Amino acid sequence: MIERIHTTKIKDAAGEEHQYSCVSFGAREGVGLGLKIMNVVAGPIGDFLSGGGLDIEVVQFGEALRDLPARIMAMGGFDLFAEILKQTRREEQDEHNQGKFVKLSDDNQMDRIFAGNYVEFGRAVMWVIEVNYLPFTADGSSRWTALWSGLTPSSAAPSEAMTKTPTKASAIESAN
Repeated sequence: MIERIHTTKIKDAAGEEHQYSCVSFGAREGVGLGLKIMNVVAGPIGDFLSGGGLDIEVVQFGEALRDLPARIMAMGGFDLFAEILKQTRREEQDEHNQGKFVKLSDDNQMDRIFAGNYVEFGRAVMWVIEVNYLPFTADGSSRWTALWSGLTPSSAAPSEAMTKTPTKASAIESAN
């Protein structure tokens, strides 16, 4: 089995960058999780596109997303995000100032890392969705920036750390 490893740097709420890595979902897991994600966003995206598409006003965009929290809760709430991030690691400095990657799915790491740090949390979730589900260019970088900028007002665009850092994917042979 070939695994794709993706890396990026994401800024936290204080502006500090953290190195992230994730392994692409396998086909079975990726399809199952993709269906959950589509179930969450399909209604709001449909409302958005039926309301004028890319020329929609900010108020209409907000109205299209009004049911999003209920949809997220129906699909498991925080557990949905934990499932999205389960193959993701974040680099941290140990007591000797040495970098080590911490798996977000281990021992309440998500609660510890993202407590009061919801900006980084949202960026990490969107990055994992990006590298697993959005189209890529021939050089392996994502088209997320172009997609995002076409759907939102420029003031609401995601941070530079989330969109401008090219996603580098390398294929490695798994021991499985």
